[in-house]
Amino acid sequence: MRIGVLGGGQLGRMLALAGYPLGLEFVFYDHNPQPCAAHLGELVVGEFEDKEQLTRFAQQVDLVTVEFENVPLAALEHVAQYVPVYPSPRAVSAAQDRLEEKQLFQSLGIPTPEFHAIDNVAALTDLLAIHNGSLVLKSRRFGYDGKGQLLLEPSDDVVKAWSALGGVPLIAEQRMQFEREVSIIAVRSRSGDVCFYPLTENLHQHGILKRSKVSLQSAGYYCLPRYRWPLSFLIVVADWWQTKLHHGYITQGIGPLKALLPVNLKIIYGQY
Repeated sequence: MRIGVLGGGQLGRMLALAGYPLGLEFVFYDHNPQPCAAHLGELVVGEFEDKEQLTRFAQQVDLVTVEFENVPLAALEHVAQYVPVYPSPRAVSAAQDRLEEKQLFQSLGIPTPEFHAIDNVAALTDLLAIHNGSLVLKSRRFGYDGKGQLLLEPSDDVVKAWSALGGVPLIAEQRMQFEREVSIIAVRSRSGDVCFYPLTENLHQHGILKRSKVSLQSAGYYCLPRYRWPLSFLIVVADWWQTKLHHGYITQGIGPLKALLPVNLKIIYGQY
């Protein structure tokens, strides 16, 4: 099988290194003529707006995936006209926008902190006037490793905060107190089988992931029989969809996990 990867950076390289022992071949698409993954497969050089090159790329492979979540939706939808795209354009689109992501969670009945869309300084000023406590401000798109977010206290300068985040659309979230952050990778095959890899605790320093650790109790992975999920999608829950947890047991949405993971888990579902 030939897998097309939109992006040829270090994550694409690791994907290819994991795939070659399984007999998979890779074709990378990247604007950089010398990405670090290029020596592990064929390379098509082009911009994500170049439909002619995207078509050439898609016609060489059996299916397409993404190296990172910020591939433009238009590029994904174009490629999907020729070959299956996993995760689906809809799933990747939700992961690109923190507001859409939270709204998806709510539509699935998954608890979230209180959140508000902020499109201008006036909306932020009004919210801060009625909100009791601190807010976490985040740019809706492109933030990572602590970038594109800040903590806003009731006494802070709203205009300064808006400017510090670039004057772009934001999401304001209720500040939550939690004991730890963990993430999990779940995969669902096209035949419907589901596997969950070890629950990983993430330790941050200055807003940047410092290290992740897996306890001996959660080492290994769990597989479940075919199960009808809230969305009839095959799923991949990747590491960028991290989740902040409290003690407790799963109460909504994913019953089969109750016996496996004693946490209140939040998952985003994507078509695979």
